[in-house]
Amino acid sequence: MSQFGGVIGVFENIPGSMEEALLIATEGITVLALAQPLRLLYRDIEQLDPPRKIPLPVAIQCRMKDGRVIHIPVRRREGHIMDIYRFLLSAVREERDSG
Repeated sequence: MSQFGGVIGVFENIPGSMEEALLIATEGITVLALAQPLRLLYRDIEQLDPPRKIPLPVAIQCRMKDGRVIHIPVRRREGHIMDIYRFLLSAVREERDSG
């Protein structure tokens, strides 16, 4: 976890469960999955697509610098996806500005 920096917090997609929980750190985010965690560094994210209002999305779409498209699950209320999106947008911009 050292390349991801210090842990800021955890967002539970399913309350009380770590399945698909988001581990948010200073340098990146990890999606905890049953098979294998998905780790993304903020510096590797090229673009975040803004969530639509209708229908309510269940993931944030990230376009990576290597061309991959990754979906970060956010499966709770509407406000949560916007909170996570704004945080990611800020982290990616800060990483871009500091580099």
